[in-house]
Amino acid sequence: MIKKVLISMLLLTLVLVGCQKKPSLNEMVNYDTTDVSKQQKTTDNNNDTESNADTETMDKIKELEGSLAEKDKIIDDLRSQNEDLNKKLEEKEEEDKKANTSTVNNGSSSSKSSTTTISNTAKKYYRVIVGSFDKKENATKLKEELLTKKIDAYVSPSNNKYRVIAGTFSQMKNATKRKDLVDKSGYNSFIVSE
Repeated sequence: MIKKVLISMLLLTLVLVGCQKKPSLNEMVNYDTTDVSKQQKTTDNNNDTESNADTETMDKIKELEGSLAEKDKIIDDLRSQNEDLNKKLEEKEEEDKKANTSTVNNGSSSSKSSTTTISNTAKKYYRVIVGSFDKKENATKLKEELLTKKIDAYVSPSNNKYRVIAGTFSQMKNATKRKDLVDKSGYNSFIVSE
């Protein structure tokens, strides 16, 4: 089950990286539509071919902006799904920890029996922690900053705080790679083994 969730998260991450918001054509060329309308009013009737080219260009720009808006919505939906999957993964990990912990009686003959807790959790996870906040808004702000720098991140409640996690990995080498990426982007991060 966890493997399926991790594979789904990986696929979503790959889709998100490929579908990051691209600047609109207007932003790329710093195109001012008011200047175009002024130029169109002052052009001579002999420049009909240029006017048609401008109209076609504007139509193309509007079409591209519509396409970008659709892709932005898809990106937002995928981010939401990714956050949901991360939350489900954490819940599943907590359930697994609880299920794999059992209490065993040591066979003491006294009236108070001594017990030992045995944990059967064989799987360790390595989380790259970028920050921990009292307010969820601050954690969300940092998460959004990371996402704009194309670093996958999510917010997770932990001990009355909100942690910003830039990835959960089953292998330390993968967590180290993500930590290096986060650190190169100007953030101080650390790895926690859970």
